[in-house]
Amino acid sequence: MKKIICLLMIAMIPTMELFAQDWQWQNPLPQGVTLFTVHALDANTAIAMGERGTVLKTTDGGISWSYKHEINDEVSAFEEVHFVDANTGFAVGTGDRIYKTVDGGATWVASTVAASAVSTLLDIYFADDQTGWTVGKSGNIYKTTNGGGEWAQQLPKATQEALEGVHFWDENIGCAVGRRGTIVTTSDGGATWTAQTSGTSERIYSVHFVSAAIAIAVGNRGLILKTSDGGTSWQRKTSGSSQLLQDVFFINELAGWAVGFDDDGIVLKTTDAGESWTAQTTPFTGPEDRWLHSVHFADAMNGWIVGSAGSILRTTDGGDTWVAQSQGALVALQDIDFVSDSRGWVAGAQGVILHTENGVNWKQQNTGTTQWLFSVEFIDENTGWAAGGSGTIIHTTDGGENWVDQSPGTIWQFNCIRFADANTGWAIGAQGVLFRTTNRGANWAAQSGLPITSLNEIHVFDANTAILVGANGLMYKTSDGGTNWVPLTSGTGNALIDITFVDDTLGWAAGGNGTLLKTTDGGTSWTPYDLGSDYLFTAVTGLSFSDANNGWAAGRQGEVLRTSDGGANWTVEPLGIFVDLGVTYAIDAGRVYATGGFAGAILMRSDGATSVAARDIHGTPQTFALHQNYPNPFNPSTTISYTLQQPGEVEITIFDLLGRQVRRLIQGTKGVGVHTVVWDGRDNRGKTVSSGVYLYKLSTGEQVRTRRMVLLR
Repeated sequence: MKKIICLLMIAMIPTMELFAQDWQWQNPLPQGVTLFTVHALDANTAIAMGERGTVLKTTDGGISWSYKHEINDEVSAFEEVHFVDANTGFAVGTGDRIYKTVDGGATWVASTVAASAVSTLLDIYFADDQTGWTVGKSGNIYKTTNGGGEWAQQLPKATQEALEGVHFWDENIGCAVGRRGTIVTTSDGGATWTAQTSGTSERIYSVHFVSAAIAIAVGNRGLILKTSDGGTSWQRKTSGSSQLLQDVFFINELAGWAVGFDDDGIVLKTTDAGESWTAQTTPFTGPEDRWLHSVHFADAMNGWIVGSAGSILRTTDGGDTWVAQSQGALVALQDIDFVSDSRGWVAGAQGVILHTENGVNWKQQNTGTTQWLFSVEFIDENTGWAAGGSGTIIHTTDGGENWVDQSPGTIWQFNCIRFADANTGWAIGAQGVLFRTTNRGANWAAQSGLPITSLNEIHVFDANTAILVGANGLMYKTSDGGTNWVPLTSGTGNALIDITFVDDTLGWAAGGNGTLLKTTDGGTSWTPYDLGSDYLFTAVTGLSFSDANNGWAAGRQGEVLRTSDGGANWTVEPLGIFVDLGVTYAIDAGRVYATGGFAGAILMRSDGATSVAARDIHGTPQTFALHQNYPNPFNPSTTISYTLQQPGEVEITIFDLLGRQVRRLIQGTKGVGVHTVVWDGRDNRGKTVSSGVYLYKLSTGEQVRTRRMVLLR
C-alpha cells in the first residue's frame, strides 16, 4: 500500500506544539484524546484533562486551547481535576498519584497518597485551600488538611465498593458514591462515614451538594437521586433518559446540569433543584456516539462540558444553549491518499471522505453513500475512486465534489482499490473478490483463480503487473493483467495487511503478529524483520515510503514505526495518544501523515528529525495494555490480545454502546506476558449478535482499559 492510515484532524483552531517530535493534530480540533474532566476558573479560563496524561487550557473563553499530552511522562488517564483558586489545583487518575499545580496548570508535581493505595483514584474535591478528599476503586477515602502535602486514609474503611465520586458542602458535610448503588455520608469531615440506602444497585458516578441538606447524584441507566436531609434518605427522580449519566453540577440552589452518553451526548438541565429535568440539544451531529464526561461552571452564565474524542461544549447564557468548541469528523478512518504535497483525501466509516487542498484543513465531501469506505485512490487532482462495504465503488472526476456509483454488483466488501493509470485498476476484498477495469471503472470484470479468503491490499506497478496480499500470508503476482495469478512465497502464515514498493524491485509487506517483510527482487523472495515480543499479537499496517531509505508504518497504541535506512532498522515514535493508527502517508522524508482510530484522528509531522522520545524497537518493556482487536472491522470472529506486567485476576467483557454486558470472555488468573482470546460474535447465551460497535474491557484489580471494535455482518 502506498499510504499509511493516520489520525485525522481538521485544523481550524490555533494550537500549540503538541508532541516533542512535532506531530500535530489536524482532525479533530483542538485535539482528539478523550477528556474526562473540566474545571472552569473564570468566564474565560478553563482547564480540561483526560487520557494519556492530557492537559488543555484556554484563557480566551475557548477560542483557542493550548494542550499537551503525557505531561511529566504520564501515560495514564486523568480522571478528575479540582482547583481551589486560579493557580492551585489537583488532579487524580490511574494509580495512586495526585498531581498538584501552583501555576495555573503550567507545571504539575506528583505525590503518592499512601504506599498501600495502588488502585485508580477517580475523584478529588477540596472544601477550602487546605482541606480535601480523594476516592477511588479501592473504596478507600483519603483526606488532606495541609493543601495536599500529606494524605491520610480515613478509617474505618467506608465501603468495600469502588467509589466514583465525592463532594462536600463544607469542611464537615460530605458524600461519596460508587458502584452497586453505594452512598456513604459524613457530617464530621470524614472522621466517620455512614452507609446509606440508595434504593438502587446501579453504579453512581457523581454527587453534588446544593445546600447542607440537598444533594443530587447521577449514575447508570439515567439514574438521578435526590436527598433533602443531608443524605440519610434518597428519592429517585425522572431523568427522561435510560442512558448513563456521568457527571452533575449545580451553579446555585436551583440550576444544575447532568451529562452523559448518547448518540450526540446527553445534557439535562434542572431549574428546580433536581425535581425535574429537561433534555437540551447539543450541536453535535454525525454517526459517532458522544460520551460527555464532565460539566463545570465558573459563574451563573459561563460553563464547559468535555467528553470523548476531545469533545468540548461552551455556554455563555447559563446553559440555555451550548456551542461546540471542538470540530472535526469523528468516524473511523481507513485510508489516505495524496496527489501532491497539499491535496489529499481520507476515507472511512459511514461513507465519509475528507479532503484537504492545503495539507492542513480538511473538509467533508458528500459521497452519497453510508457504506464503510476502506480504500481511496486518486490518480490526479480530479480523478479518484473509493471502495468499501457491500461491494461499493464510487468514482469522481471533479476532485470529490461529486461522486457516482460504479459498484460491480458483488455483495462482498472491498478492502482495497488501486489504479495503474486513468483507465486500468483493480478492486479486491473479502471472500477472494477480485475485479479489474480497463475503462475508468465504467465496467468491472471479475477475475478468478485466487483462494476464497480475505484479500487485503494490492500494489499496482503498471496496467499488467500487480502483487496482492491477504489472509494467512497469501501473496500473488500477475504479469498479464490478471489473466493468471502466480503464488509467491511470503514466508509467513500471518495475515498480510499491506504492501508497498518504491520501484520495481524494492518493497515491503506488513501484517498480523508484528509481521514486517522486505524484498529486493520484486517479490520473489522476502526477508522478515523481527519487531520483538511487544509486537507479538499486534498488527503492523499502513506502510509508506518516500524513497528507498525513509519509511513509516502504523504500530500499536498510538505508535508509529520509522526507518531511515531502508528498513534495516526501525524505531518507535510514541505519538502521546492512546489510539491505534491504521495508515501512514509519507509526502517526503520529513513530512508524514497518520490516521486511524474510531474518532477520526489525523496527525501530521513536518520535521524529519528523529524524536527525542523515539526508541529502538527491541528496547520496549512490556506494560499493562489492551491491544486493538484484529481483524477490525470483523466477521464472524476477532482476536483480542492484552499484555500483563504482573500476574493476577483478569476479566475481559464485551459491552454494547448502552453499557449492557454482551459476553464475558475471560474471568480468571493469568500470568505475566501477552495473552489472546477470540470472540466469536456471540453473547452469553450463544446467540449471534447483530452488526454494530461494541466495547471490550480489560479489568484487573488495579487497572482498566477499554477499546472499541466493529462487527460487520
